[in-house]
Amino acid sequence: MVLRSFSDKFPHVHIKLIIRTPAEQLNGVLNNHIDLAIGSYNSQVHNIISEPLYREQHWLYCSDLHPMFFSRQLDKEQISQCPLVTRSYWNTSDLRRRGFSKGSATVETVDAQLLLILSGKYIGYLPEHYAWPWIKENRLRVLLPNEFGFSRRSRPSVSAGAAMSPT
Repeated sequence: MVLRSFSDKFPHVHIKLIIRTPAEQLNGVLNNHIDLAIGSYNSQVHNIISEPLYREQHWLYCSDLHPMFFSRQLDKEQISQCPLVTRSYWNTSDLRRRGFSKGSATVETVDAQLLLILSGKYIGYLPEHYAWPWIKENRLRVLLPNEFGFSRRSRPSVSAGAAMSPT
């Protein structure tokens, strides 16, 4: 785990961990309010250095309270008509490419997205590692992974000026 290794190597560094949207992360780095941001960004930003870190797998999920959870026959068209919860910073063209015309609910964080999915009224995308505890408890089901799965590259980002300054 990256945080464990960092804390072992630098035990006296104070860590302030904040969850923000990708745009807020990059603005914080540009304005020197954030030293390091890690996220998935749709584009490169001038004066920010960003390197690939890992790929994050996302699957489309429904909860055990959703009508599709126990369905043996899942159909792409039927799934694409279900109410979908999306994140505010996602591009609508990405959703259209995956077969959805629009979202039915919008959230800022993965935590809020999970709550709406667990309500049984929405389906939605979650990172595989985030959903795993609910998969193990048989509370979430992946819907047509070959049709709806995708991965995104997460990258750490720092200000070009901060990266050049000695520490």
